[in-house]
Amino acid sequence: MKKDSRSWNLHTTLEERRHRAHMVQTFKILQGIGRKKSDTWFAMAGDSDRLTRSAADPLNIKLLPARLDLGRNFFSHRVISDWNKVPADIKR
Repeated sequence: MKKDSRSWNLHTTLEERRHRAHMVQTFKILQGIGRKKSDTWFAMAGDSDRLTRSAADPLNIKLLPARLDLGRNFFSHRVISDWNKVPADIKR
């Protein structure tokens, strides 16, 4: 049985599925859906006094320095750059 090469394009890779799941989970945390509090996981860029390009959207997340190299692999560090690239109308 020969598989059609076009059917392979319909499936997403594991990396794409994980990325989507991370963005959905980040949205849930920031919107207060579920039991997780956003201030436990993230620092919002709009909370600072100084207005910068990253703080222009109140739902952007500020990257806090990790104390250890291990901290750079945590969920709350991995999703920040991708989340800040999402358009503002989707974040709301």
